[in-house]
Amino acid sequence: RLTSTSGTRPAFDHELLRQYAQTRISASLVIILLVVVAGALSSLWIKLLGAAIWTCVILAVHAVSVTNCRRFLNEPASPAGTRRWRTRFILLDLLYGLSWTFILIHPSGFDTVSNTLLVSLMLLVVAVSSMIAASLPMAAFAATVPVTSAIALNFAVRGSFEDYVLAALAIAAEAYFALLAHRLHSTTLAALEARAEKDALIGELEQAKAISDE
Repeated sequence: RLTSTSGTRPAFDHELLRQYAQTRISASLVIILLVVVAGALSSLWIKLLGAAIWTCVILAVHAVSVTNCRRFLNEPASPAGTRRWRTRFILLDLLYGLSWTFILIHPSGFDTVSNTLLVSLMLLVVAVSSMIAASLPMAAFAATVPVTSAIALNFAVRGSFEDYVLAALAIAAEAYFALLAHRLHSTTLAALEARAEKDALIGELEQAKAISDE
């Protein structure tokens, strides 16, 4: 356990990373649709050229993440490789989260409908990122904390009561989805431990049967 990055068996670390990579690859289309819709909606508060550039940049970041996930799944398992890939995935999710902050910050003076749209989009981004990276909680935090912090600060600096309420809502949503991601990670880890114990029990039964037959 001392060689593990999560306090469990090193084999569990690799399996958790495998689940993270598989989930991100399978949810690739969902992320692309989310980015395209967000880029289209962002034209309400930024120029069309800026929205198009942002969409291309974040799609490129997503493509790099998916490519690295595929490379990880094709490599053999090793403790050093698992630590290296874990750090790489966290950094890529941090870059992904920072990319969202540029589109979710808009100038003051927007009406209630635009603010509500912005908060709804932030909640959708945080929810999707938390569910995808649930097997790697640090990656989930890296992808969601920059988004939530940018939204909360953007509303807090305006000073009105409504903006304070929206900032508090953003922080509360981040806490909720962080707790949900932690619960999902604990459930996945418990399932891996149960499967490992079952495999060990089956191996002991087979060995006992072989000894008995002999």
